[in-house]
Amino acid sequence: MKEAADMKFETAKYTALGLLLAGLAVGVSGIFLVEEGTPLYTFTLTITVALLCAGIAVGAVWARCPHCGKHLFINMLKWKTCPKCRRALYEDKKR
Repeated sequence: MKEAADMKFETAKYTALGLLLAGLAVGVSGIFLVEEGTPLYTFTLTITVALLCAGIAVGAVWARCPHCGKHLFINMLKWKTCPKCRRALYEDKKR
């Protein structure tokens, strides 16, 4: 069984992005659809903060180069190769 530390860069990238976008969607919908001051409003804000924190945590912990281990959370959407070791971050899917 793989350990959590062995998460692939691509998986970490899309998981972090999904959590951040879900947090944004819940937050925006809570602001526009729920009346301020109600328990549901507080709940949506709590869920928003939890999702955003989870997305940041996943990106900060697991978004790293599989070869040299460099953290790639900043600008992780644009990287195709590691800026430190210059190796490909994604496995070749043609195998």
